[in-house]
Amino acid sequence: MTTNSDSVILSNTGGAAQIIDAERSAYFSQKSALNIISRYFRQQFHLNRGQLLHRFGRYDDAAQEFRTILRMDWRHEEAAQWIDRTEQAKYEKRGPVHISRSKPCLASALFLSFFLG
Repeated sequence: MTTNSDSVILSNTGGAAQIIDAERSAYFSQKSALNIISRYFRQQFHLNRGQLLHRFGRYDDAAQEFRTILRMDWRHEEAAQWIDRTEQAKYEKRGPVHISRSKPCLASALFLSFFLG
C-alpha cells in the first residue's frame, strides 16, 4: 500500500492510480487557471466601475472601488494611478479653503482684544 499526504492508493491498482493522480493534478491546474481569470475580471469590473464613478463626480466612491482592486493585488499600478487622479479631482472640485473675514470668530476677537488692549 502506498500512502500520500492526502490519499491512500492500493498498490495493486497499477495504472488506475496513475490516471487518478494525473486527473487530480489537471483538476487543480484548471481550478487555478479559473481563479486567475476570475480575479482578472473582478479587477476589471471594479476598475470600470471606479472610472464611471469618477466621471460622475462621485470621487469617494470611485476611490473605494480602486482600493478594492489594490486589496486584491497591491501591485496594480493603474488602480493606484486612478486613486491619485481621484484625489486630485476631489481637491480641484473643493478648491482652496478661504477664511471668511466678514464674521470674525471668538478666538480672533480675543486675540485682537489682547494685543490692542
